[in-house]
Amino acid sequence: MTNRGCCPNAVTYTTLINGYCKIGDLGTMHKLLDEMRECGVVPNSLTYNVLIHWVFKRRDVAYGRELMRKLWERMKDENDPSLNTAAFANLIDSLCREGFFNEVFRIAKETPQGMSVNEEFAYGHMIDALCRAGRNHGASRVIYIILNLTNK
Repeated sequence: MTNRGCCPNAVTYTTLINGYCKIGDLGTMHKLLDEMRECGVVPNSLTYNVLIHWVFKRRDVAYGRELMRKLWERMKDENDPSLNTAAFANLIDSLCREGFFNEVFRIAKETPQGMSVNEEFAYGHMIDALCRAGRNHGASRVIYIILNLTNK
């Protein structure tokens, strides 16, 4: 890209990483992530979100949790709240699509995103995503978690 005059940024790298993950070429994905850092381009919240989606899709829960920890750290440094909101929504949707409902419940209990995402939005989106996944009882569980947190 640089040879053709295009200065890659977080968006272009994230798009390429998503494409390589989509075709199952995780080796190239890792090379791109390394190249991204070497070029001084900082992975943003959505970059981590793309990685997390594909890692959980491959059922690598340990690596997915590690990437989520990096996502939460990155969210704290992010200047654009809409980017954090979009990344959080995509993460919850992805976890629900892949059937990782316990991860959603863990996020609801621990709120690792902290103040990086509006609390009402975060809980509302978890409830919505669980309902769309046909997990109405899971949505009730999130409401129960919220009630327990506010009563403490």
